[in-house]
Amino acid sequence: MSWHAGELKLQTARGYKEQVAGMVFDKEMSARHRQLYPLLQFAPLSCIDSQGRPWAAILASKDGTAGFIHSPTPNDLIVSTQFNAGLVHV
Repeated sequence: MSWHAGELKLQTARGYKEQVAGMVFDKEMSARHRQLYPLLQFAPLSCIDSQGRPWAAILASKDGTAGFIHSPTPNDLIVSTQFNAGLVHV
């Protein structure tokens, strides 16, 4: 897998296209990554909306403790959190 169109557009706009060119992602998560996720107390989430605007949020458990993300298989990532209104447009 490689970068999707929105990521490529942002990388080009920010001047990082050459630095990330050729990077390829595995189709499955490594055991190392799968072991890391349950240890995280938060995780950043970002995306580009249909109008090309970037959005960002911080995902966390309701009480701020680790363990809200886990990977039961190399192809699955489960995030147990809830979204509140008010994602911040950057």
